[in-house]
Amino acid sequence: MKQPESYEGFKLITQKAMDLVNQKDVVLPSTYRVVFSTLAKKYQIDIGAESIRTNEEINEEVYHHVLALDNNTNRAIEAIYARDDDALQRVLEETKKLQQEVVRLREIAYKDSLTRTLNRRWLERFYLDESGECFAKEGVMALIDLNDFKQVNDLYGHAVGDKVLVHLAGRLLQLQAHVIRYGGDEFLLIFERQALNEVHDIVNVMRELHRKRKIRTATHEFQVSFAYGITPFYIGERFSDIVAKADTALYEDKAKIKRRDR
Repeated sequence: MKQPESYEGFKLITQKAMDLVNQKDVVLPSTYRVVFSTLAKKYQIDIGAESIRTNEEINEEVYHHVLALDNNTNRAIEAIYARDDDALQRVLEETKKLQQEVVRLREIAYKDSLTRTLNRRWLERFYLDESGECFAKEGVMALIDLNDFKQVNDLYGHAVGDKVLVHLAGRLLQLQAHVIRYGGDEFLLIFERQALNEVHDIVNVMRELHRKRKIRTATHEFQVSFAYGITPFYIGERFSDIVAKADTALYEDKAKIKRRDR
């Protein structure tokens, strides 16, 4: 019986991935997954939930930098074992050239490409425990949501909607907080040192200033506002529970703002 095309596609990228990783002395599971996912994207083969995704999906340029860094590590280990100072010096010089690329890759891994705020991957890496479900640190969270953002997209188009998101993100980034794009028009602010009442004051003042500023495009001028919900969080508390608390407070605030602005 003839095998389906998807089977042949998996067979192709499996063999190519094995050819690449077999060139290495040591292969970590994550290395194989990166290689496999990159090849699948290159040959346009859908691997569904197994695909590795970042905010920028792993592209071929990132893949080559990963392999270059991995290769330099292997060469450095070999040079140390062989006590070959000249080889080690060459590896060191090449690795220095890659340092700027490493910084750029970190940007890709932890930054939202549109707003330049942090992403959920950063939150998981630096604030949640190994399970990815509970906080490993304590602080105060503010959940921000633009009011009537769907109307902005419907009336003025998604390009203008993107400009609104960038504008708001720029304002949020001026605060002494970690700013994370949580969803389409939702942002999380993580405050490490401020007390709960201080965070309320900071976000409220920023909101009122934001409401007074107009968004201008070539053909339109309008104002936008946002609602927020704030709650403290502690080590061991579930992230989903804290977001739910902030979300409840946000919708109470949204209803209050709508009554005020009528």
